[in-house]
Amino acid sequence: MKSIIALILFLVPAAAFAQIPTRGNVFAGYSYGSADFSSNGRTNLNGWNGSLEGKVLPWVGFVADFSGLYGSQNIPGISAFNVDTKMNTVVLGPRVSVPVGKFTPFAEALFGASTSTQAPRAFRIPTHRSQLLWAEASTTG
Repeated sequence: MKSIIALILFLVPAAAFAQIPTRGNVFAGYSYGSADFSSNGRTNLNGWNGSLEGKVLPWVGFVADFSGLYGSQNIPGISAFNVDTKMNTVVLGPRVSVPVGKFTPFAEALFGASTSTQAPRAFRIPTHRSQLLWAEASTTG
């Protein structure tokens, strides 16, 4: 186990170094969200996020961003009743970035779709409700 951790710690900086002169960017990471899906309070959602950027010009790129959030919520008063929640999002759009020394500030406007599924598990009878929604994001960094 220690050798696997040492190998990962050795390869991650090498992979980051390989990213310096790029034709785009790749990102993968952890994601946290808190959503208000019911009148019983908020649901904490944990998941992942990843994005790919391909440069069209040195300062303009096209971005595809993907994410998934997952969690469950217990309904108060009914010990056998949980609601599982799943959200998946895909957004696309342009990103503008300008290198300033060692930093590269950016701005992006992304548009796409998001699915939200709530699946109550009451007495081991699976049912679910699903929605397809319009998604948009604008960020700077």
